[in-house]
Amino acid sequence: MTGLAGALVPVALICFVASCGSGGSGGGSGGAPGSGGAASGSGGAPGSGGSTATGGAPGSGGAPATGGVSGTGGAPASGGRGDAGSGGGPSGTGGAAGGGGSSNGGRGGAGPGTGGRGGGSAAGGAGGGTIAGFTLTSPAFSEGGMIPAVNTCAGANTSPELNWTAGPSTAMSYAMVVIDRSNNNLVHWVLWDIPVATRSLPAMLATTAMLTTPAGARQVAFTGSGYQGPCPSGNLHNYEFAIHAIDAAMLPGLSASPTTTQANNAVNMHSLGKALLTGQSNARRP
Repeated sequence: MTGLAGALVPVALICFVASCGSGGSGGGSGGAPGSGGAASGSGGAPGSGGSTATGGAPGSGGAPATGGVSGTGGAPASGGRGDAGSGGGPSGTGGAAGGGGSSNGGRGGAGPGTGGRGGGSAAGGAGGGTIAGFTLTSPAFSEGGMIPAVNTCAGANTSPELNWTAGPSTAMSYAMVVIDRSNNNLVHWVLWDIPVATRSLPAMLATTAMLTTPAGARQVAFTGSGYQGPCPSGNLHNYEFAIHAIDAAMLPGLSASPTTTQANNAVNMHSLGKALLTGQSNARRP
């Protein structure tokens, strides 16, 4: 019995060892699924496939948006500005807008400019605007100053000395007009058909309708023929002396005895331009 037991012990031990070994190997082989875990790890590798996100780089392909620069192709719109400029040409300023339209707009603008100058000459013919370099002065009083009593109803009421520079080269005669600007533009005195070579009127002109100095000149006043100076009866009035350059040697369209209004209208109709001298007076008859 003892011998049998002794023989069985080694067998049992062998069995135990064998059992434990196979169980361990089972755990070991069970550990092999860990390699399966590796598979999931490698499965994670497809995450690198996410690198296709770099395929988002086609977003840079959005660069064709720069193709939107074809908007600059809208530059023809600037050509449109040119059309607007030429169309706006009649206004002159519109022609300026034609800057985009370059030459067309420029020429359009130039046209109205010359038209504007023509209008100015027309206005000069109608009213006779002042002309640069054409001046009127008097030793009796300065611009805006008080007119001496001798040249008003407070004194001898004689005409002052008046001097002027040459008017436009196209002038053929001159005319002098005195107006009370503070009394509804009352025309006091008109003297016309002054020879074109004349540059002054002496003081104390004769009061006749036809003058010998200046030779051939004619005159009319609101009362009588000769000069009638300021007489605002103590009120301060502004007076305008104007020398007009006339486009005719003899002012046409006037009768032998025109009124001051008729003579003044004729002067304005044929005036190429004028020079002014203004003065003040509060003269009262003694």
